[in-house]
Amino acid sequence: MKESDILIIKTWKKSIELLKLEALLRRLSKSHPKRQLVEKDYAIKSAGFRGELSLDYPLGFLPEKDYLIFHNIRLKFNDNYFQIDTLLISPKFILILESKNISGILEFDHLNKQLIRTFNDSINVYPDPVQQVKLQRFQLGSWLELNKITTIPIKTHVVVTNPNSLIRIVPRNTYYQKKIIRSTILFERIKELSTQFNNDLLSRKEIRKLSNLLLKLDTPLNPDILKTYQINPNDLVKGVHCPSCDTIPMARVRGSFLCPQCTTISKDAYLASLSDYALLVKPTITNTEMREFLLIHSASIVKKMLATLNLSYTGTTKDRRYHLPSNE
Repeated sequence: MKESDILIIKTWKKSIELLKLEALLRRLSKSHPKRQLVEKDYAIKSAGFRGELSLDYPLGFLPEKDYLIFHNIRLKFNDNYFQIDTLLISPKFILILESKNISGILEFDHLNKQLIRTFNDSINVYPDPVQQVKLQRFQLGSWLELNKITTIPIKTHVVVTNPNSLIRIVPRNTYYQKKIIRSTILFERIKELSTQFNNDLLSRKEIRKLSNLLLKLDTPLNPDILKTYQINPNDLVKGVHCPSCDTIPMARVRGSFLCPQCTTISKDAYLASLSDYALLVKPTITNTEMREFLLIHSASIVKKMLATLNLSYTGTTKDRRYHLPSNE
């Protein structure tokens, strides 16, 4: 591993849960009774993802030889999982960052351990993120001890990434004022930590070991999204969706797919729709299931499509089940 390549070890990418929500919104009719709830959850998850992405800018100023950065790490400890938005590892200390991309007035009520958000005359209450990272610090410390990693200070910060939010700490509290920061001062705060801790506690070899262990044991959340929202698979809108405007179904015309809405023509638009199937229904598919989901009536055409994909499969010719690529 080259030194210039080791700053961000695990980069941001859309979580499997976010990909499933996007696929579900494509496949739910506008009138479906669960659509509004799915849209709300998707808006929250996608806003969080955008906020997390924005952290790469201040983190990009850090010297590459001194830090490793992992985004969206989910680890198992004591039969439970804990997830960390951003994990920064240096020889001197480890830093846990919890990002919050929430607009409006944010009141961090440390007495009642809650975050109160006021926006457009509506009030929402969330769990206290300061307590959340405090628990993550304990879990990570215990996980490191279990895996025989050298004891090292673990620091935490809640990073408010939305520039349009107003931060209030009620009542005023010095500890919370230090823990809750805006992304604009993140680089400065990390520099302060690097001067606060003088001694290297982790060797290059130990950091490499920890890096490999984190990547090996990282277990992304992969929910059964239809079960989560109690949606029947038969409720999903069938057909190939347009890669340009998401219209379903595209029409099959002379070996290609034509969008009736924006007139996009594509030969391989069905690939993204197979991805929808894998995300929403199951990771394997038969010729019959593919015809039903993509609204293609010819078994021979689907057979040719599957042959060109060179997918692994199980079963005989009659009951052959193809394994779709992982979306993770």
